[in-house]
Amino acid sequence: MEKEQNDGQWFVLRHDKCGAILTINTEHVSKSFSTSENDEPRILACPNCGEIATNYQELKDFFDAHEKLNKNLTQAGFTMKKKKEQY
Repeated sequence: MEKEQNDGQWFVLRHDKCGAILTINTEHVSKSFSTSENDEPRILACPNCGEIATNYQELKDFFDAHEKLNKNLTQAGFTMKKKKEQY
């Protein structure tokens, strides 16, 4: 269980419109959801109301850039964290 929790990073998305909460793991997105069987981009939609947020390729691109930036910052001795907002 501990290894499973340490693979990738976890992000939490909150859909302001309906209040749904989604958790996304960077490893899972990168390995599984870049394209569908018919080569059309897979989409990330709200599980509560179905509103489309983005497609998984855009999400994967963001996670790849985020991972690279964090690696470079860490190597240079910096840490970056997003300021937590109150919902």
